[in-house]
Amino acid sequence: FLSLISADLKKAIQYIEEPFPFSKEWSLVSQEIPLAIDHELSKIVTPEELVALVQVIVLKPAKQDISDYVVSFENLPVKFTITNYMDHSLGTLFAYYEACRWGHKLPDKFLESGCWTQHILRTSSEFSLEYQESFLRLPTGVGVGFDATLENQKWILLS
Repeated sequence: FLSLISADLKKAIQYIEEPFPFSKEWSLVSQEIPLAIDHELSKIVTPEELVALVQVIVLKPAKQDISDYVVSFENLPVKFTITNYMDHSLGTLFAYYEACRWGHKLPDKFLESGCWTQHILRTSSEFSLEYQESFLRLPTGVGVGFDATLENQKWILLS
């Protein structure tokens, strides 16, 4: 597929996330276009292998402790980006929160994060998130919001 992409377009691509199943061939592709790793990260054995294969690590706060990865890889020449797990709106808001927090702490290591997937996954519900002019309109309430919605839910004691 690389032969179909012009040199100018290759320069404009920030990264491609896991273009095909993990293999050593990623090193050939990453010489032409930066690659990002997400699900396949557990298959990389050494920091040297990581640096040879990818330039970006995609992190998902719903399933990973971001600080563990930052501590392990922050001294390597890789960048991080945070995204959501394409889950519930509460998970999306948590991903936004972590992206803002880490982007502020380590602005040179964290790329802009893409967390907006709600429009793809769900129809409107009381947990829908909205944009207003190009900004996320936060739900009202404490923490991640949704106070009124959460209060109106039927809660069942599980134990």
